[in-house]
Amino acid sequence: PLSPTRPPDELGPVFATSGWTNAARRHSDASGLVTPEKGPRMPPFRFRLQQVLDYREQLEEQAKLAFARAKTAHEAQQRQVDAVRAAIAEAERKLYEDARLTRDELWLQRNFLRGLREDLTHAELRLRMLAQMMEQARSDLVKKSQERKLLEKLKDKQAARHAHDELLREQRTYDETATLRFEPPSF
Repeated sequence: PLSPTRPPDELGPVFATSGWTNAARRHSDASGLVTPEKGPRMPPFRFRLQQVLDYREQLEEQAKLAFARAKTAHEAQQRQVDAVRAAIAEAERKLYEDARLTRDELWLQRNFLRGLREDLTHAELRLRMLAQMMEQARSDLVKKSQERKLLEKLKDKQAARHAHDELLREQRTYDETATLRFEPPSF
């Protein structure tokens, strides 16, 4: 029995209280994890480029945010262009439908319409620039996503290879155990 004053043996209380044999103790790995059926275990899979993958995921998230901001700015500018076009249509309707306009009012309305058309030109230019920025952000996002997916694919392949190696190692252990237990018939 274990007591608080008496330390357990070096492999832990599992071996001190169980009925496992010394052979099972010899098959423990560095962490002391042993199951009677499986024998020694391989270390868990560890992707060596995990920090790079995490960094690529961060870059992809930043690219997603940049694309979302560019898309939002483009959509806002598109609404502004549409509003200026609607204002131009309304100003033209007033100019050509209202026959009671005086000469001064007509001059003011034409200048106002000219100013709106200049505003439209500037707004459309800004819209084209924002469309280019949005397309650049989209291509950057695609590139970052491809880089992340490439590393994830590598991670998946290495994890599958590790699992396969672990199965082979376990099978070798089973084969070795069966060979050691086998006793040829004596004549």
